[in-house]
Amino acid sequence: MKPATDPSIKKPAVPDQPAVKRGRGAKPLRALSAADEARALAFLAGGATIRELARAFQVSKGTIERLTGRPGNREYVAGLREQIKGVVSQSLARIAPKSLTRLEQALDNPQATAKDLDALSRSALNIERIGQGVSGENRQQPTTPGAVQIVVSFPPWAQPLPVEATVIESEEPAALALPPSTNLS
Repeated sequence: MKPATDPSIKKPAVPDQPAVKRGRGAKPLRALSAADEARALAFLAGGATIRELARAFQVSKGTIERLTGRPGNREYVAGLREQIKGVVSQSLARIAPKSLTRLEQALDNPQATAKDLDALSRSALNIERIGQGVSGENRQQPTTPGAVQIVVSFPPWAQPLPVEATVIESEEPAALALPPSTNLS
């Protein structure tokens, strides 16, 4: 009988895990189990990218993309994200007042160093950024083309030149309130 360390003995391939090489020296790809699929979706809900998941689970990006494209998985990830948002919001509501209290105490303390104040102010700022990320405030809002109003003011001693203007596209013109001292005539 040959010892287990003999290189001529090859392990049998598991039927649901094809041994496909991705490139020279790469580890073989494998199929995701049901538990790994659930973990991958949870990591995706937590903010992991498809590339990071593929690398962590040793599968191709296409495998993760097919997983996310299955019916119901997008809704599952959205539900997990909402649960994560709730947990993070509760934690921030508990932590933020303590952080601000410590910052106020450090500001009132004449012996506090600049390093202490910097660290405490950075922590308060990071807590605020996390809160904005959870609430969606830091996401860029889609912009729609609309009417643009340009207000040109001249000093009282200058005479405005005659200008012709045409409106190319207008959806909802919103008038800007000019200060009462502005005279455009």
